[in-house]
Amino acid sequence: MYRACGCKYGKAQVVSFRKEGTGISVAHASASDEKKDGEILHSGQNSGDFKRRRISFPYALYGGLGAIFVVLLFTWCTRRGWSNWVSYFFSVNVGATLFFIYDKLISPFSILRIPELILHAFSLSGGSPAALVTQRIFRHKTRKPSFFLVQWSIFIVQLIILVFYIYFRR
Repeated sequence: MYRACGCKYGKAQVVSFRKEGTGISVAHASASDEKKDGEILHSGQNSGDFKRRRISFPYALYGGLGAIFVVLLFTWCTRRGWSNWVSYFFSVNVGATLFFIYDKLISPFSILRIPELILHAFSLSGGSPAALVTQRIFRHKTRKPSFFLVQWSIFIVQLIILVFYIYFRR
């Protein structure tokens, strides 16, 4: 006979079933929990394990692919006779556009999504105009106020820097 025991950790609900007399228990955790090394880390717990993790796979994968794409496109543009500034901003903006479109296309399937940090890195490195236009056209991440605020903040700071650069260059 199995006996159900319920425990609540923050927002996560954990239910364990124990077989009487055997000591065998099976735990079921909610979807907001994370598994690491065979144990369940609950999102409501204040555990230092979340902070000590190394760079996860999506960050390394998409960060590396983005850097390689930008470098290859930059090299291709400069060999065509474009100036370094134009080549750089063209390659970063094309990369930001492609990453936003790709993330929008895979979002309904919950496949390996592009982390927001990578999308913000493209914007921060100079791709904010293309990121904002792509975000508006494809309606990607428009319901997330924190993402929207960071994108616009990056764009406004870059615009202020550009205006000061042009003004003080004379």
